[in-house]
Amino acid sequence: DKNMFSKGGSSDPLVQFTLGDTKVKSTVKKKNLNPEWNETFRFPVKNDKAVVKCLVQDYDMASGNDDMGVFEIPLAGLENREELRIWYHLAFDEDGDGTIDAGADIGSCLIGVKWVHNPDLVSPVDQPIDWEDPPMEVIHVENDKGFPPNQLGVTLIRAYGVKVMDKNMFSK
Repeated sequence: DKNMFSKGGSSDPLVQFTLGDTKVKSTVKKKNLNPEWNETFRFPVKNDKAVVKCLVQDYDMASGNDDMGVFEIPLAGLENREELRIWYHLAFDEDGDGTIDAGADIGSCLIGVKWVHNPDLVSPVDQPIDWEDPPMEVIHVENDKGFPPNQLGVTLIRAYGVKVMDKNMFSK
């Protein structure tokens, strides 16, 4: 989507979050290099070593989405903490060799994260089920944000300075 008649350009960013088998996508923000989302996603978390993988893409219905950058949210250290707001700088594999090249100025995302972790409520998946035992009582204790234990809340707040991906004579 690029040509020499362009005066500036834009992007149609969206963010995909992946944690384990769970994948969610934000809405697309059309023609915006500094988009605001304020969208919250919830993930079940069983492992305090888990990492949320985040992929920022430029939406393109005709040719498929183009990758703009990536960042990761490590959960270690977030257990039972207040909500944190953190700017994550985007990184990208510029030369296609499979290594992420950090340090390029290709934008940042402001993320709010909150994780209420209780290791006692993590399911013992490696233990065999004893069918003679009575069923376990399930208790959900919610915090002030309404998150049950071992749920991660990720709020995509905004991005700043994402790459221009769409350049043509109609771009702003």
